[in-house]
Amino acid sequence: MPFHSAHQRNRLRQGLYLLLSLSLIVIPSLLVNIMASENSASAVPADFQLSLESASLMADPGFPTESLKLTADGNVEFSTKGTEKGMLPATSIQIDATAIREIYAQIQRQGFFTLQPDYVDPDVMDGDYAQLSITANGKSYTVRTTNIAVEAFDAIVHRVNRYMPPARNIYYNALHVKSYKRVQR
Repeated sequence: MPFHSAHQRNRLRQGLYLLLSLSLIVIPSLLVNIMASENSASAVPADFQLSLESASLMADPGFPTESLKLTADGNVEFSTKGTEKGMLPATSIQIDATAIREIYAQIQRQGFFTLQPDYVDPDVMDGDYAQLSITANGKSYTVRTTNIAVEAFDAIVHRVNRYMPPARNIYYNALHVKSYKRVQR
């Protein structure tokens, strides 16, 4: 539909300029808000702590409980660890903030604080256990798995192990024994 007057063309131009101006203000502000909400969702609380341990259910002095403790500042403390070549001494390392954020994001994705506190397959008589204790936002929670693969739990352990030296990864049977009973949560 053709415009017959200069006045109509000017009003259309003004409307387009107003729309363009608003989009230059609104769109960046929406993007900033979206990015801020994503960062706050995965922001690691200052009180974040993670403790992961695993041990045989049958006492074995050559392979004692192995553990690691991780804090929000990236400090990781490892216990002694039995290997086929002998004992590794207790030690500590520092991991970067990106690794901490990814570990914490995995904890949130897997709904750690909503998992059952204890998972056991009563049909397996010996074997081992894994235990994960996490503190975040003033809340502490512990989950223990014994001779059973709990996919949400194991996904967190895999994420933690990804950022640790391979010799210091925490392993337990449910991570690699395919015949173990499996549950999602």
